[in-house]
Amino acid sequence: MTTRILSGLLLALVLISAQAADKQVVPLKQLSADIAGRSVLGVSEVPDIGPVRLEAWRKGSQLLIHAFGPDGVLVGQAQGVPGMTSTPLYLQSEQGLRRLELQWGSATP
Repeated sequence: MTTRILSGLLLALVLISAQAADKQVVPLKQLSADIAGRSVLGVSEVPDIGPVRLEAWRKGSQLLIHAFGPDGVLVGQAQGVPGMTSTPLYLQSEQGLRRLELQWGSATP
């Protein structure tokens, strides 16, 4: 049974990687370690979705990130730990999954 579960997880990861191979890099001014309260990270234009508003906040030792589409509906979410230099974020679009790579502290002011 464990082998079946692991095989299923591996297949799911392969499918996600294949569908979301075209990643879009999003440079952010903020460092992930500097996020305290709820912060709007900015808006990024994503093909097949449109403008996506990115928000992040901390919950204990976790960093939570939500992505909202043009109509305000949640289209993706991610979690990580403060101090990371990049965070992958997968968004649901009509064409399948889209991958954003959030790069903390890399945007020029």
